[in-house]
Amino acid sequence: MFLSVKPGKLALLPTVLDLFDDGAAAGGTGAGASASGATGGTAISTAGTSQTGKGGEPVVVYGKDPNATADQTTPDSKKQSSQSSYADLSPEEKKQAYHELIKGDFKDLFTEHMQSIINDRFKKAKKIERRLDEVQPIIDLLMSHYGAKSVVELNARLEDEIIPDLADEAGMTPEAYKRQLNLERENARLKAEYEQRALNERVDSWFKEAETLKAKYPDFDLVQKADHPKYGQQFLRLLESGIDVEAAYLAAFHDEIIGRAKAETAKKAESATLEAIKSGGMRPAEIGAKNQSGIVRKSSVSELTAEDRAEIARRAARGEKIRF
Repeated sequence: MFLSVKPGKLALLPTVLDLFDDGAAAGGTGAGASASGATGGTAISTAGTSQTGKGGEPVVVYGKDPNATADQTTPDSKKQSSQSSYADLSPEEKKQAYHELIKGDFKDLFTEHMQSIINDRFKKAKKIERRLDEVQPIIDLLMSHYGAKSVVELNARLEDEIIPDLADEAGMTPEAYKRQLNLERENARLKAEYEQRALNERVDSWFKEAETLKAKYPDFDLVQKADHPKYGQQFLRLLESGIDVEAAYLAAFHDEIIGRAKAETAKKAESATLEAIKSGGMRPAEIGAKNQSGIVRKSSVSELTAEDRAEIARRAARGEKIRF
């Protein structure tokens, strides 16, 4: 039974128990119905139903929309499902899937990526090659002058000729001068190795820090940022100056980050507006619709007022089936 409160009068109205969930038992209905249902006051458009009630008020429709689809899968959930499908593959199956991808739809991207890696790897080699092209004529001329058959032999003959004069200028014997020269060469080699190790350690630390940043910036990739055509060089200069990866990224890519943030804010605002329209908070004016308040659906028992319950009882008495 429902208690109907009217001005100056209390009345008990009969309740039809099968109007909830199409004949489900009354036990537990209140708790279950309160936990289910869509957002109250959803503005909808139902074919074949008048768009206005008495006095221009919106027509209230009770119960769940029978035309609502059960599939609520979003594009993001489908994407995650597609990505997670690779997690269950064995190493051999992953390798096979990888080769299928790089030979199929992703062939162009894979080729471009590999080409960029090859180009980066051979930058130093190309620089050395250009340098060698510059000095090769001089080496050939000296080898011809001294009758040397190799660069090693040419170096030995040059030392035999030049070191005595250099040693005399330094006030040293040729043997002592040669020992000092060898020590200087060894020190230079060790210094170069130390600098290379230090650089490798710095690069490793950059990569480790970049991994920690992915929780904050999911799309962050250190190699891609360093290779960026517009901001890459500035990013690397900041890293080499001792600035940490995040600070260098925020400084070098400031314009890009701000632009992306503005775009995301606009997208969220658009989504919020659409959601508000769907929830009935901002129902757009329909073409040709004048003085029409639309239809309001109440699909959860927790949304019902005393007047709603009385109206549901009247409709159920007329044979209308309402499912929550």
